[in-house]
Amino acid sequence: MNKPSVLCLLMFCSLATVQTGCHAGGEMLFGSTDAPTMSADAGPDFPSTADIDEQLNRAVEQEVMLTATRAESRADEPALITLSAGDDLQRYLQGSHRRVILDFYADWCGPCRQQARILHDVEYAASDADALIVKINVDQHQDLAEAFSVKALPTLMVYGDRKILQRKTGLTSASVLKSWVR
Repeated sequence: MNKPSVLCLLMFCSLATVQTGCHAGGEMLFGSTDAPTMSADAGPDFPSTADIDEQLNRAVEQEVMLTATRAESRADEPALITLSAGDDLQRYLQGSHRRVILDFYADWCGPCRQQARILHDVEYAASDADALIVKINVDQHQDLAEAFSVKALPTLMVYGDRKILQRKTGLTSASVLKSWVR
């Protein structure tokens, strides 16, 4: 057999094996729950190439629809941003209808680094709730730290309805942060 024939045969056998042999909790890949049937005088009843192509196309279409739906539900900007040195916080707060979590941190602060990992875990929940997380480095934004009376790090606040709704100094859990964005 030449190489292209062997490759085609291997691909077909792989698809047939995936279709008929990959059970996960009683369900099969591509949504089929029927196990291959075996007659006494014949081998297993494998699906046709057309059936496999159709199931594969349906799976791809469902994934594309899911991806498109997720893309539409996300805001144009990310849910977690770091305020750059010359950036103005007011552009994120003024006229905003959504909740904004302010994270005052410093690069040299150990608990701040732990808080950053927690904030990244909360980022998807914030995005789903149309909330924003803004990280503010107090070394670059000393004026904001003074304006918000930040005395210890990390300090987190939730802003909404044109005011600070809650404030917490020290490490804040993911469950508390998720409750803030709801």
